[in-house]
Amino acid sequence: MIIIKRLASSLLSCAALFLVLQFGFAAPAHANYIKVLPIDGLWWLIDPAGKPFVSRGVDSVTLFQDFIKDTKDCPYAKSNLEKYKSQEAWRQATAARLLSLNFNTLGAWSDEKIAQEENKKRQHLYYTIVLHATDSFDDWNHSGLPDFYDPKFEESVKATAKKLCTPHAEDERLLGYFGDNELPWVSLTNPLLIQYLNLPAGAPGRRFAMTFLKHHYASFAEFNRTWTTNCESWPQLEATNYKYTASRSDRDRQEKFEKDCNVFAGFISSQYFEVIERSIKAADPNHLNLGCRFMVFPGIEILRACSAHADVISFNCYEINPEKTIAKYEAGGKPLLIGEFSFRAVDSGLPNTHGGGPIVATQKLRGEYFTDYVKTALKSPSIVGYHWFEHVDQPSEGRFDGENSNYGLASIKDDPYLELTQAMTTVNLHAQSLHAKAEQP
Repeated sequence: MIIIKRLASSLLSCAALFLVLQFGFAAPAHANYIKVLPIDGLWWLIDPAGKPFVSRGVDSVTLFQDFIKDTKDCPYAKSNLEKYKSQEAWRQATAARLLSLNFNTLGAWSDEKIAQEENKKRQHLYYTIVLHATDSFDDWNHSGLPDFYDPKFEESVKATAKKLCTPHAEDERLLGYFGDNELPWVSLTNPLLIQYLNLPAGAPGRRFAMTFLKHHYASFAEFNRTWTTNCESWPQLEATNYKYTASRSDRDRQEKFEKDCNVFAGFISSQYFEVIERSIKAADPNHLNLGCRFMVFPGIEILRACSAHADVISFNCYEINPEKTIAKYEAGGKPLLIGEFSFRAVDSGLPNTHGGGPIVATQKLRGEYFTDYVKTALKSPSIVGYHWFEHVDQPSEGRFDGENSNYGLASIKDDPYLELTQAMTTVNLHAQSLHAKAEQP
């Protein structure tokens, strides 16, 4: 009898979820924007009509994608302005293509005006915006993070949010905002605590790092047993730039140091995510805060800080199989969005010598790997979206950072890779039902 009752309950849940997916549910009168909600243990994005969906996106959908490094030459724009005669005609054709491939979202760094285009079925694309909030405050060069405790940091982020978010606050086609992309949260050789201890004298972040250590240790002598500095007092440490030397022989000391760094990373990341959240919501209270597009798993302390302030945790994952990476991010307890993933192929003729992610032999294999990747991702109850990197190939000469890879679903001449796009069309079509079958936690 117990088994029969459980089976009946399970069937009712499946039936209810099917009806919701097919017909939606009555959304509150004020819910004119995309939300994110759990339904029967599975996370979903909810469109303005109240219907659950999975964000199926493509990054960098723009006519002016990738100038050749150190030049003003954009091969894709040159080729396609000749082909389409105008940017507006290109937008119409591009929207039609992506919709025909069953994509529904313009990922990071895309031309938002494409989202205004509709096909004959009145379908359209949603879009996202990357704030690059950290860039607005600091000339960031991947070597470190700025001082999040500097009041000027929040002033800068608020100004950026006001400029970029406020004009979109009432747009139903906006999915949400990424605060940043691939910030260097994790460094084994230069952890955040060391970076902050070495900020300029008097910097708010440096003062906070010193306060953190003073509260963490009962005395300077106790602190020095772990850190083994050449200093003899807190004031002397405050006046000294410090470089930690790892100890292979004293594992206990090393573990204590790493714990200090991890706990401190939780504090400063909480400061960062709180500033981002506050700034976005002040400028636009209607749309989702999509996190910061983690490059690698940042550790549980930073993940928890993100989870406390973001609506969605976003991360980039260039693995062949994303299952283990997804499992790590599920510990945050929030819905997850894969901001980038891709596979490159040798038969494209591109060098593929710069750029991350797996390289396979053929376009057919790219399609197969895409299929396996997405199906695996959608088994997670937390996944609400996956965005392919990127729309078209990079120039063989290399873009601004030297990348020269076959990331595109189309070539620089705008010719789709048919074996890849056929696979995309099929998997995207079934994404909703695949996610509906995800194992509930």
